[in-house]
Amino acid sequence: MFKLFICLSFHIIGFTQLLSQTIPQPPIEWGEINIDELRMTSYPLDVDAEAIFLCDYGESRLDDDFKIQFTRHLRIKIYNKNGFDWGTFTIYLYTKDNTEFIDDLEAVTYNLNSEGDIIEKELDEDDIFEEEVSENYDKITFTMPGLEPGCIVEVKYTILIDNIYRIKDWEFQHEIPIRWSEYRTLFPSNLAYAGVSMGYENFVIKETTQMKVFHFGKTQAIIGSGNPNCNLTRWAVENAPAVKDAPYVSNLEDYKNRVELQLSGYAFPRNKKTDILGSWEKVVEELIDSKSFYEKIDDDSDVEELEKKITYGLINKKDKMLAIYNWVKNSIVWDKYERVFSELDPDEVIELKKGNSSEITFLLLSLLKSAGINGYPVILSTRSNGEIQTLYPIVNQFNYVLANVEIDSETYFLDATDPLRAYDLLPSDVIGVRGLVINPNNKKTEWITLSSNKHNITNTQIYVKLDETGTINGSFKEDFSDYRSLNYRNELQNESELEFIKEFYDTEENNYIIDSILIPTKDSIELPLRIETYFSAPEYAQINDDYLYINPLMIHRRESNPFKLKQRNFPVDYGYKRSYNSVISLYIPTNYEVDEEFKNKELRLDNDLKFKRIISVEDNFIQLLYRLDIKTTLISPNKYQKLREFYSQMIDLQSEQLVLRKKTNISQNN
Repeated sequence: MFKLFICLSFHIIGFTQLLSQTIPQPPIEWGEINIDELRMTSYPLDVDAEAIFLCDYGESRLDDDFKIQFTRHLRIKIYNKNGFDWGTFTIYLYTKDNTEFIDDLEAVTYNLNSEGDIIEKELDEDDIFEEEVSENYDKITFTMPGLEPGCIVEVKYTILIDNIYRIKDWEFQHEIPIRWSEYRTLFPSNLAYAGVSMGYENFVIKETTQMKVFHFGKTQAIIGSGNPNCNLTRWAVENAPAVKDAPYVSNLEDYKNRVELQLSGYAFPRNKKTDILGSWEKVVEELIDSKSFYEKIDDDSDVEELEKKITYGLINKKDKMLAIYNWVKNSIVWDKYERVFSELDPDEVIELKKGNSSEITFLLLSLLKSAGINGYPVILSTRSNGEIQTLYPIVNQFNYVLANVEIDSETYFLDATDPLRAYDLLPSDVIGVRGLVINPNNKKTEWITLSSNKHNITNTQIYVKLDETGTINGSFKEDFSDYRSLNYRNELQNESELEFIKEFYDTEENNYIIDSILIPTKDSIELPLRIETYFSAPEYAQINDDYLYINPLMIHRRESNPFKLKQRNFPVDYGYKRSYNSVISLYIPTNYEVDEEFKNKELRLDNDLKFKRIISVEDNFIQLLYRLDIKTTLISPNKYQKLREFYSQMIDLQSEQLVLRKKTNISQNN
């Protein structure tokens, strides 16, 4: 992905190093409201924004009780009623062992009265609600009083964290624009944190300053009184645009500027130097020795007995692999939980016929092991879970496990959680992500990128006869390969064929009357999904005197541009290559002819996208081809405007009507 990963270690790697004795003033002071900001009616850089962050400031530092003191101070301008949601706040607290608790919270709403004076309304304590959301988490929620279009809300709170491992991360972007976002950390130099910054916006501040800060009490006793050196690290982003949901995005969180932090080690006077993060090699070793991970690959007697039944009569290893894969995906129900670690042993999964993603993968690997087939688990983070960083070995980034299988120098990646997915079709949620192979025979760290060579193809054939009343009769015959095939088969599991077709072709909007439906390959998952629909549509074509107007692309026509954002600073991620082919065979009444020239057209976006429309006419038979090829998986942000224009022109060509005129000399010809 087009992403920037930078090491932000508090050992001062990659930063400007400065010496200072004075901590810079925060960018925001409580209660200092600018009246001009209250009078603002829109944000010049995004006039459609319903609200903006005027400032979002956070800091984490060590207090004298050896707790992390995290403070957030924010100010939001709300322009209209659509922005009132930004006046409701939720704060999550990790409550296990009393780890986190609110130390201070204040909140005020500012409005202008009719005389132009600033009116303040404070949040009442009775309007703050705390509830338990899980065994380890509570949440605090409150809605600001006096929300009106044009108001400004200001919130400041402090969380004390009694665990130096649980330092807060920071997001510099949200779903509304932000004028200034800054995060600071201030810690003794012998307490080291490692961090990674991500995103597409430039950091206007990114530096570490060395200074002397004296601590007292419990903190002094732990870190020592003779070393007051501290590292102040600052990140800031200015005028960051809103990050809004958009089509072809793997995970919107991946595209926000943010900083993720992790305790990497410490060196206190009474303790020897301790490294926390270790290395990826150590992670692999620990997973191999883990009773909840690699030791779950176990070809015990139950597994071996089952494997013998599944592979009975088979000699070829690939045939055995396919038999085992098909048995697991058809016999074991995925509980929809994505996990790296497993609670159940393979024999328990066999007995229950149910398991999470890792338990199903470990059963698959256990059966393959019994059959003499080499296989290893691969840990990864799905696209929806977010992209991992590989600078620091942090296991909790991962949420999924696949099987890496080797047969006769060929490598297969298997996931048996979906009974409708063929063995060679990866889950779409893992395409393009990096995985770590856990192989006890390879002492080096082995990273792989999961890619798909599948070219998702849709072939559509439309046969239609048009009569003089504008009515059409005919059929749609379509073949869907790979991911579209899988998606539609899953939909057909939950609704009838007629319901599916009505929604798929929007029959009510198009006034299509369905006569019959055939889906001959519905249960043949190794084949493209074939759908045949026979239909009619009274008065589909428009009649105006001697003219008939008809759009020949009767299905899958784009009505609007999917790329509505004026700017997009992150890539368009198609996931896999795609082709859409529509061939229309149209028979028109013998006493009509094409009136206006329907030209052949072709559009290109470099070598990434291509669209063409071709027409041929012979007497009363017209054949048209519409074809869209998406030849890449990623479109970089610098091509976004060209991509928008490509789709706009394509939509215009798809919506263009064919004009037919009644022949004036029909009697003479006869």
